[in-house]
Amino acid sequence: MKILIISWEFPPFVIGGISPHVKAISAELARLGVSNTVITRSIDGQFMKEEIDGATIIRVPSTITQPSDFMNQILESNFSYLSNALTLMNDDGYDLVHIHDWMTFHSGFILKHCYNIPLIATLHSTEFGRSGGIHNEINRYINSIEQHLTNEADRLIVCSNSMKEEALQLFETTDKKIRVIYNGINIKETPISNNLIEEVKKLYSKNKKYLITYIGRLVHQKGVDLLIDAMVELKAELFNITLAIVGAGYMQKDLINKARESGIEDMINFTGFVSEAEKETLIQASDLLVFPSRYEPFGIVALEALAWGKPVIVSDVGGFREVIVDGETGIRVQLNPLALAEGIKFLIHNKMKAKNMGNKGKEVVKNMYSWQNITRKLLEVYNEVLIAE
Repeated sequence: MKILIISWEFPPFVIGGISPHVKAISAELARLGVSNTVITRSIDGQFMKEEIDGATIIRVPSTITQPSDFMNQILESNFSYLSNALTLMNDDGYDLVHIHDWMTFHSGFILKHCYNIPLIATLHSTEFGRSGGIHNEINRYINSIEQHLTNEADRLIVCSNSMKEEALQLFETTDKKIRVIYNGINIKETPISNNLIEEVKKLYSKNKKYLITYIGRLVHQKGVDLLIDAMVELKAELFNITLAIVGAGYMQKDLINKARESGIEDMINFTGFVSEAEKETLIQASDLLVFPSRYEPFGIVALEALAWGKPVIVSDVGGFREVIVDGETGIRVQLNPLALAEGIKFLIHNKMKAKNMGNKGKEVVKNMYSWQNITRKLLEVYNEVLIAE
């Protein structure tokens, strides 16, 4: 079996969850003896072919000319993916194509029909969900691409039952076509030294007693503005805490201004983007982590926190409802600042309960969300489609 994977992002280019997802499945497929090639865009605009963890990674220039906007950049990226994919198909041949999200649809569509091979598509989120509705021409255009993606895919993979229901409601597709395969994480057993953890905690908490951490993009759908409002609620009672906001996004300046105007600038540490190693250390240094998303198809970063035995608070939406068992592996709260504040207070004041939640979560992650298990389920979908052919 030979698989051609096309993804708009791949490490070190990381925007959201697609990049680590594709890296993990390509490596695990290779470990299972499945030949796979990933075509993705290069960071520096230069062509590069390399092998990473047994998978062949081909990085291509994302544009041919100088596109005037993001949508034209996506189209030109697909031309670049396709021109390289055609050479691979003619020289080596592949059994199926697996694309990730709408940004790679056009190249996947053409390859499917030119070579009469199955098309697998993973829909990581929807434009409707990301934007809180369809409000403008760009929203409508992306939504229409997602509709065509669901039509053309021989199998549509989504990361949660919540996403499955969303796809069924938004698009003209059928339950028969959709397969739910959760995201996974790389489970690491080696903890970081206590001395380093203490140093990191002091640094990020500004020498406060408690460190609460959010990790993710700073965009509307992630609800970080609500978390800042929750910190306002906590100011009088829990003055000895710091919220580390880790990540970047178009809302960063607005959030910094919001914290300043709310009088809690000294309680918040905007770290910007951090490396994977820094993120792992920061998770271990945190007392708890909070993810107040308005829209969340899955919530992989919550799993990363649980994998290190850390208690989490999440909003009661989407994939979080499937990943986090309320009161056992974390706390799910209603999406408002007061509920978030009450959840934080509960875990701060109930240390043993928080510790037990973290330990239970770690056990669940290890048993259910390893990339080995996830990729085996993906391989079942590949075999299912090829047998049907």
